[in-house]
Amino acid sequence: MKLTDNTKILVSDFDFTIMEHGYPDITAMNLQAIKRWRSKGNLSVIASGRSLPGLESEMKNFREYADFLILNDGATIIHADKEKVHSDRIESQLIDDFKDALLNLHLRGKYATISYYGERELDRIQPGCCKFRLWFEHADDCRAVKTLIDERFNKKFQSIMYLDVIFNHDTRLDWIDGSLQNTLEVNRKGTDKKTALDRLLTTICVNNPKDKVIAIGDDSNDLSMLEAYNGYTLYHANEEVIRRIPQYHVVTHLYQLIANQMKALA
Repeated sequence: MKLTDNTKILVSDFDFTIMEHGYPDITAMNLQAIKRWRSKGNLSVIASGRSLPGLESEMKNFREYADFLILNDGATIIHADKEKVHSDRIESQLIDDFKDALLNLHLRGKYATISYYGERELDRIQPGCCKFRLWFEHADDCRAVKTLIDERFNKKFQSIMYLDVIFNHDTRLDWIDGSLQNTLEVNRKGTDKKTALDRLLTTICVNNPKDKVIAIGDDSNDLSMLEAYNGYTLYHANEEVIRRIPQYHVVTHLYQLIANQMKALA
């Protein structure tokens, strides 16, 4: 991979961005646009909260559309050939401390956990994982664990809570009970897509990155990246994202953004 002064870098969220809201499959026009973008010597980075197996379950041919992947909300960076660039693993002792505290909460409903590292792990969090996710039957249980993290583990963990939504994003997770619709996603403190993108751009020696990078996403886990790197969003995006991204940077589709950018570069 050879970067030139004219190389531009597109960084795109996956869910509801490449794979748009309301579509059962990845939006074909988005994929065609990404191919055109790369054919002109530009780079494409997919930045997702998904794990690698979770992304591959929807996009087995991702190498045709991405040069790099930022996964697990920034905890993992890999080259499209699956060579690891960086991995932000959680220490085993910290995992053990958290699991002990979780058990002591005596939650009233059912819950399940999974860690994003290697094979899927049922009903437990694996030491050395990069990120883990918990599903809860009751919203109050989800809030209680969020409070536990914010009060007792706030120097080590950060979490995002999603209430009353089915948020599997992985067809392998059909074992998750349909009643577990309250979700908590947990990363190491300071892990996000923006920090991961900073690291990637330094690794591949991109000079003046803010002049070269275009980022797009639709949810709160994209915001730090969007605000740092010429961010765009979509009309269906999270309300907070819509509020914080300039109106003239709101587009209908990813392929619309790519077409506009290629026209400007022509």
